[in-house]
This record gives sequence, structure tokens and C-alpha cells, in this order.
Amino acid sequence: MPRQAFVTLFKPRALFVAGILSGLAACAEPSASKEDDFSPVFWEQPDSFTEMTAYYLNAKVWIDRENGQYLDLQFQCFRHSGAQLSIDQNLIVNSSVDPSKPNGWARRVDAILFKPDGNSPRVYRYGSNGEVLSNFTDAQLDLGYMLSRDENDNYRSLQLRFVHGASSVIALAGDVGALSRAASVDFDLSTTDPETEKFLQACAPVKNWVPPS
Repeated sequence: MPRQAFVTLFKPRALFVAGILSGLAACAEPSASKEDDFSPVFWEQPDSFTEMTAYYLNAKVWIDRENGQYLDLQFQCFRHSGAQLSIDQNLIVNSSVDPSKPNGWARRVDAILFKPDGNSPRVYRYGSNGEVLSNFTDAQLDLGYMLSRDENDNYRSLQLRFVHGASSVIALAGDVGALSRAASVDFDLSTTDPETEKFLQACAPVKNWVPPS
């Protein structure tokens, strides 16, 4: 269950904001007031013009139910017709507030931790200098950076922790232990949930693939 805590803010970064709205435009926006809307939903969208199929998984997770604060998540990957591998595997994160809370405000995310099955947890970093992605309300992440495959080329489950109660010093230091103890909410991109499994299977390499003639 989500944990409550105070949040420390520092100078925001806007590097990942570009392209966020266009990515979320493909996602229906149900009200955050219904629990059913928080269940993961897989869907796909073929495009004959580009000869490509887009695969999406929409999900929401509460940060603070009482104050209407939640995370709107969309996992994405795209595959050209006849291709073995998917491309552009993304995770779009949008920190939101229930519209029924007129004085509500979106909670900033201080850092993201991720742990594929069989691996140790890591902090999400970006850019050539490996800076921790921190202090944001909207971001587009490289999902492929976080996913891993098993010996059969299937994607493993991926555990995500969205930290919202860490100081700027702890967040930028990227201390996994300290970040894991700060207030956070979790989401599992799991092979055991029917909807999340559909997404992982859709994005994994095609089995017994034969090049198009």
C-alpha cells in the first residue's frame, strides 16, 4: 500500500517534458476516483500508414488517496510489421491529482528505483553523465534501459518504486538504500498479471522469427 510522507522540493528539471503530452494523448483519461481505473489495461494500435503496431499498458497508482494524488503511467513499445524486435520502449510518468480535488496539487517524484527479476535494485539515471532523474511531475523514461530478458528471450517482471519523500541530497546522490527507505509507491510490471503479461509478451522478441521474404 502507498506510504504517506512529507516531500522536499528543489529546482525542477524539464529535460524529459518534451513529448510527454503527445504520448499520453493516445491514452484514455478515466477519472481517478474509481478504483477500477487503477487496474492495468493493455491495448494495441496498428497503423497501416507506418506499417507499425503500437503496444500500450495504461495504469495508475495512488500516492495519497485522501488528497487525490496519483501517478498516471503509460508503458509503450512499437514494432514494425514483420520485425523480430520492438523499438522505442518507453515509460511515460505523469504525476496527477484527482479533478474532484480543486485545491489539490501534483506530488513531485524525487527518484525512480527499478529491479528486474533476479537483479539488484538500481536508481534510474539518464544522459551521458548518468545523472539521477529527479524532482519531476512529468517524464518520459527509456523502458528498455530497465527491462531484462531471461534465457528464453522473454522479458522478466520489472518492479518499479517511485520515491516521493526523499531530500534533494539523497535523490541526487543516488543512494539506493536511502532512497528505498523514503516514502514511495510501487508498481510491478509483472508476468503474473494478465494485462501486464500481455504487454511484456507483445514487446519481447518474436519466437521462431523468420525474416520477411
